[in-house]
Amino acid sequence: MQDSNNKPETSKNGTGIGRKIGRTALFFLILCLMVEGISQMISRNPRYQKGEIGGRNAVYVRLANETPDSLQVINIGDSESYTTFSPIQAWEETGITSYDCGQPGQRLAETMTILKAVFRRQQPELVLLEAHDAFTKETMVDDLEMRFTELIGQLFPVVRYHSFWNADTYESAIVSNYKGFGIRTAVHPYDGKNYMSRKMKNVTVSTLSMRSLEEIRDYCEKRGAKLVLYSAPSPRNYNQARVDALTAAAAELGVDYIDLNSIADEIGINWSTDSLDDGDHLNLSGSEKTTRYLTKYLVDMCGITGIENNPAQASWAEDAANYDKEVDGLIERIRGIV
Repeated sequence: MQDSNNKPETSKNGTGIGRKIGRTALFFLILCLMVEGISQMISRNPRYQKGEIGGRNAVYVRLANETPDSLQVINIGDSESYTTFSPIQAWEETGITSYDCGQPGQRLAETMTILKAVFRRQQPELVLLEAHDAFTKETMVDDLEMRFTELIGQLFPVVRYHSFWNADTYESAIVSNYKGFGIRTAVHPYDGKNYMSRKMKNVTVSTLSMRSLEEIRDYCEKRGAKLVLYSAPSPRNYNQARVDALTAAAAELGVDYIDLNSIADEIGINWSTDSLDDGDHLNLSGSEKTTRYLTKYLVDMCGITGIENNPAQASWAEDAANYDKEVDGLIERIRGIV
């Protein structure tokens, strides 16, 4: 015979669990609505819509403000990328439109997310990927955490732009920014010996990094864009072992690879004048040289030419005029010519 005394207890327990689940679900629903509401407030803010937002995630907003189907080349990677290539200079020399989509300390998972943002509005012919990040030692957990963070950032902009209301962040947005490139004029020479022969840690491309590079390659290929890996001139970040590792990785991926360290002399890099910070990044003088070399590569080796009747022509002309005005005489002064 069934014990009737157990029925109410079972019922109560079931009801209690159901209430807890309901309260938890309601809490997360309210939280999501609040986060979405704040996200909408940010996305409708005039500063946001003009791209006047600072921080490492400003690239997403600025890309959204570019004229659709107006960019031919995307330059992406960590800080080595956007201190090596000047889109305005490339445009003035060849008519090729490009954009620096790098971030400080960018990880390959973030590279993938930014490329997705790019291809939502653009159809670039080529993606230049500065490959320093391939040597970042990350675990599978690190990679999954980064991918989850990027997903949440896509769903809820407030997470990605949590410092939007910070005055310092806003002020950093109005510093000169030309298609992702900033004018950096500091000179801190690199005075070391031949850096290509010295030893470094982390000189192999990990299996995890290769998988990410394969994902990036496949994504670009499916959208008709050529992927090219390159290494920026940087004594702090490269040696022969790393160059050899990237050469092998590029061969395995079936993509081109350009090492600017091995040909730094050919490019004309002078580490007494062209180093921003003791051989880590290039300043304006150094980037002027590497931009000219990479632009020539885009034309001669990749057959890329400027877009005829580019819908953003007027905007580029205006940016170029401002850029020239700001750069005027700076390179000569950096090099001690005047």
